[in-house]
Amino acid sequence: MDADFIPFNELYKTVELQDPNRNRIAQWLDRAAVSGILDLSHPMSPEAAQGPYTITAWTEKGESTSRSFDIKEYVLPKYAVNIRLPNVINILQQEVPIQICGRYTYGKPVLGSIKVVVCREGQGHFVRRYPVPQEDICVTSQLQTDRTGCAAHFIRVSEFGPRDKMYRDMFEVTAEMEEYGTGVIIQASGQTPFSVNVRELTFENVADNTAYKPGIPFEGKVKLTGIDRKAVGDEVVYLYVDVNAASYNLTLLTQDNGMASFSLDTSLWKNSVVLTASSRPKEEWQSFVHGERLPAYPSAGLTMRPFYSKSKSFVKISANGHKSLCEGESQVGAQYIIQGEELRPGQEELPFYYTVMSKGAIMRHGHLPVAVKEGIVNKGVLSIPLLGKAALSPYAQVVVYTLMPSGEVLADNMDFPVDQCFENRVKLEFSADRELPGGEASILVLRQAVDQSVLLLQPDQELSASYVFNKLPVQKLSGFSYQVEDREPNPCSQFGQVMERSTAKDDVYSVFKEIGIKLVTNSEVKKPATCVYRMYYTDRVRYSDSSRHRGNRQKIETVRSYFPDTWIWELIPVGDSGSVSVVKTLPDTITSWRAQAFCTSSSLGFGLSRDTALVAFQPFFVSLTLPYSVVRGEVFTLRATVFNYLPSCIMVGLSVLRVPRPVG
Repeated sequence: MDADFIPFNELYKTVELQDPNRNRIAQWLDRAAVSGILDLSHPMSPEAAQGPYTITAWTEKGESTSRSFDIKEYVLPKYAVNIRLPNVINILQQEVPIQICGRYTYGKPVLGSIKVVVCREGQGHFVRRYPVPQEDICVTSQLQTDRTGCAAHFIRVSEFGPRDKMYRDMFEVTAEMEEYGTGVIIQASGQTPFSVNVRELTFENVADNTAYKPGIPFEGKVKLTGIDRKAVGDEVVYLYVDVNAASYNLTLLTQDNGMASFSLDTSLWKNSVVLTASSRPKEEWQSFVHGERLPAYPSAGLTMRPFYSKSKSFVKISANGHKSLCEGESQVGAQYIIQGEELRPGQEELPFYYTVMSKGAIMRHGHLPVAVKEGIVNKGVLSIPLLGKAALSPYAQVVVYTLMPSGEVLADNMDFPVDQCFENRVKLEFSADRELPGGEASILVLRQAVDQSVLLLQPDQELSASYVFNKLPVQKLSGFSYQVEDREPNPCSQFGQVMERSTAKDDVYSVFKEIGIKLVTNSEVKKPATCVYRMYYTDRVRYSDSSRHRGNRQKIETVRSYFPDTWIWELIPVGDSGSVSVVKTLPDTITSWRAQAFCTSSSLGFGLSRDTALVAFQPFFVSLTLPYSVVRGEVFTLRATVFNYLPSCIMVGLSVLRVPRPVG
C-alpha cells in the first residue's frame, strides 16, 4: 500500500520461506498480488524444527520485505490475571486499595488463591566513594478471590518509607494466582509511580519552544491534576507573568476537566517572557528542606521569546475550532496583524496562502484574500477549512503564509491530530452475541478470528489502526538534514564571540523547517544573528569555544584567595549631577552579593534604595570545607568539593599542594 493506504497489484519475483537453520524450504516465483494481497500457503510437518521462520518477498524493483513467525511448543493460558492499580500513590495517602482479578478467556471469574508481593526498590548511594546498596522494601500477602474472581488488598504507604529518599519513586506489584482444583498458576505484574506532589500543573496546547507575537493575544490553557492525577475542577490557579522587568498575575478558575483558559495581551511585551502557573500564591510557596520529602505543590513554567518580524506584522494559527474526529469538517483559525505602512500605496488586498500536509505529502492548498488598508493597523482572523479529514489522519500539518510588498514573509504552522481512521469504513458483526460451541454464527465482513488465549501470549501481534499507522514511513514531517542547511558566514568574528543559537520557533525559517519544508528564497526569513561572549572553564584552563583559536590555547592559573564577608562599605560623594558611577573588583567568593545604598540630603532628607543582588559565579570550581579554627598540631579533615556546572563532562586532576613551613 502507499501512504494513502491504496493497494498495489505488484508482481513479486520471488517469495521464499526459511527455517530456523536458514534453509530455504519453500519458494514461489512470479506471483502477482490481487487487490494488494498475495495469498500463499505451505504445509508444515508435525516434526518441523522449532524456532523462528522467515518469509521474504522481492518485487520487480529489487525491493524486499520480511516477516518472521515462531513454531514452538506452548500451552495456551486458561485465564488472565489483571492487577488494577491507582494512577499514582501519593505521600498523603495512608492506605491505597488495589484489586487483583482472574478472568477466563470467556469472561467468567477464576476462583483461587493469590500471592501478592508489593515492593519499593531501593537505590544505592555512595559513602566515601564506596557504593552502599539499599535493600528493597517488600510486603507479601496471601489473598483469596471472591465470587467475582477478584481479591482486594490495601497498601499501607507508611510501611514503604514514603519520606525516605533512598527508594525509587515506584511501587511494583507482582501477583501469582493459583486456580482451585487444578493448581494452574498464572502470574501478572504491574507498577504505579509514587509522588509527593499534591497538585500538578501543566501548560496545554503550548509547545516548549513557542514564541509570542507582539500585538496578537497569547492564548493557552493550564491543566490542574490532584493526587490521583485526575483533573481537579473548581479550584483557583495563579498565573504569574514576568515581562519587561516587571511582574503581574492573574487568578484563574479550573473547569470540570481541570482546564483553565487564559488570554494575555502581548502589545507591550519585549524580550523574553516567563509564565509561571501555581496552585498556591507566591507567599505560600514551599521552601526546600534538606533530607526530607514533604508534600509538594510544584508550579509549571514556560519561557517565551518574541517572534522576529522586521515590520512588526504577524500571523498566528489557533487550535480553537479544531476537532480530531474523522467525520465532519473543521475550521482552523489564524489571526493576523498587518502594519499599514508596509503596504503599497492604494493596496486594498493581501493574499494569504495555506498548505495542509499529512504523511509527508501536500494534501490541500489554497489562498484566502484579505482586505487591507494603507496607513492603519489591519487585524483580523482567517478561516482555513480542513476537508476530507480521513485522508489527513493521523496528523494534519497546516502552514499559512503571505509575502509582504517589502519582500518579508509572514508565516506560522501548527500540527493538528486527527483520529486514526480510514476512508474505507469496514464493519464486522456476528449474528448473535453468544452461541453454543459447535453452533453456527453468521459473520459479516470477517477480518480474522483467533482464540483470545493466543492474544494473551502475544498481545502486540493484534492488528489495530495504530499498528497500521505505525507502519507508515512518514506520519508527519519535522526538520531536515543538516546537508541542506543554509551555509552562511559566521558574523561573530571577535575572539570569544559565538553565535547565539536558539531552539525556539522564532522566525519564518524555523516555521517551515519544523514541518520539513526547505525554503529557497531571497526573501527575509531568518532572524538576524546575535553574537555573545561565552567562555568555558576547567580547573586551570580557560578557553573560548571559537574553533579559530583552538590551536593556541593558553593556560591561565587562577588562585582564589580573597574572601571577605563585606565587600563594599564606604561613603561616595554624589555631586550636583545626582548620580555617580564607580568600578569595583569582585572578591573571589562564589556567592550572591546583596547590596543596598542610602543617601542623605540637606534638601530631600534620607533615602534608601531597594535591596539588589549580584551573583558571583563560575561553572567549574573547587570549594574547601574548613573548621572555624584549628590549634597547631591538631589533625582535622579537609574536604575539597569539586563543582562542575558545565554542559558536558570533562577530565580533571585534583592535587593538594604542600606549602613550605615558614622559617623563624
